[in-house]
Amino acid sequence: MNWLQEEWIHLTQALAWITFRSEEELDHYDPLNIPVKSIKAAFAYPTMEGPEIRCEGGAQLLLQHLRRGAIKAKGRYQDNGPVTDIPSFEWTSLSVEYDRSGVSADREVWWDKVIINTDDLLKHFPDEYQEKTPELKTQEWLEGQMRIDPEPQERPKSSFEEEAERLFGVGKRAFHRAWTNAIELTGVNWNKPGRKS
Repeated sequence: MNWLQEEWIHLTQALAWITFRSEEELDHYDPLNIPVKSIKAAFAYPTMEGPEIRCEGGAQLLLQHLRRGAIKAKGRYQDNGPVTDIPSFEWTSLSVEYDRSGVSADREVWWDKVIINTDDLLKHFPDEYQEKTPELKTQEWLEGQMRIDPEPQERPKSSFEEEAERLFGVGKRAFHRAWTNAIELTGVNWNKPGRKS
């Protein structure tokens, strides 16, 4: 199955993507097709050899993005009711719970059937082996510009857009997505008064 074309993937598959960056691995971590003990063996108790050692770090990276609201997730609260959005503020007290293929704060509070938005996941954890798109090149360039000078400036946004088009061949809509993503990732105030649009 082409998992990365799906709108949502399972939590364990998101962790596998962060760890291996291989779509083939996502089949191996579909919780509907593998036993919980296999998930626990891979993520909760990784071996000291090979890429598995990165799994626990992958869980921490994913949690950081979920806590900031940069990646959307859904789940079923306390084994009850439908799958709904998990608000970003909930993630401050949640950790990955491999037994349920979900997340929990303690034995009393948990979400199961957790799924992760694929577009958000790929935006923050792109395929390291694919050629970077003009939009991603633009975003990385803008992040660098914003980190160098995080305060709003007089240089208009349109000037950055023209330069990015010349440097990377990025289109108008792609530039605006890259601009928004770079601001989100750097936390700068470049959309605030002081910068000409």
